[in-house]
Amino acid sequence: MRMIRRFVQLVVTAVMLVVFVIAPEAESSEDIYDYETDHYLISGNGTDEAPYIIDLDDLEPDIDGIIRFSADNVDYIRTDSGSLIRISDLMRFDTEKEATEFRNSLVSEIAINQHTTKEMAQRDTHGNQLVASASMNGLCLISLYVSYTTSGNNHTGYIMEHHAYTTFTGYTLSVGWNETSAYSVVTSSGKDIYADATGEFITYLLVEGLVEISRQALHLHGYCWAIK
Repeated sequence: MRMIRRFVQLVVTAVMLVVFVIAPEAESSEDIYDYETDHYLISGNGTDEAPYIIDLDDLEPDIDGIIRFSADNVDYIRTDSGSLIRISDLMRFDTEKEATEFRNSLVSEIAINQHTTKEMAQRDTHGNQLVASASMNGLCLISLYVSYTTSGNNHTGYIMEHHAYTTFTGYTLSVGWNETSAYSVVTSSGKDIYADATGEFITYLLVEGLVEISRQALHLHGYCWAIK
């Protein structure tokens, strides 16, 4: 009887080893690169018709600074931050002139505002202040904030922690914001925080079958009044 049990155990172990060896490896969730078409495939859907992604980092601008490529057979653009933009969601223009006028209306109407109010909410040791913003013709807004913590309640004591960050709100279809740097530093007074951020405002337009991508550098900076 003992020999039979031992034999069964050996058989089960052998079967498990065979299954382990010949079992197919699970498909990676990482993107699959198609060298023949020079595009990325979205993996994991198990079909031969996976949507194509083109990476913004792999594209070079023309002499006028605008990136252009055919929209044929391309489903998504992967931005600098890794997010995906669907080609079919982009704003469409019938002529290059119309696209240029729209693009120029956004870039030429960038209004940068400094927010240097010393009004503070009477609350605990945490604060969050808007120090600067850039409005693109009223359609979208890039804002620079500073969050901070003070040692005393109601903005008293000294600054313990601080952090600068940006947000992008409003109409965000066909436009984007790529933050390249954001930092904050306590001033010599020990009461205020200087914040600084740089990045690019990006437009994604569909013009006569071509995707056109342009970038506009932006610099936001200002002061946060943290301590009374």
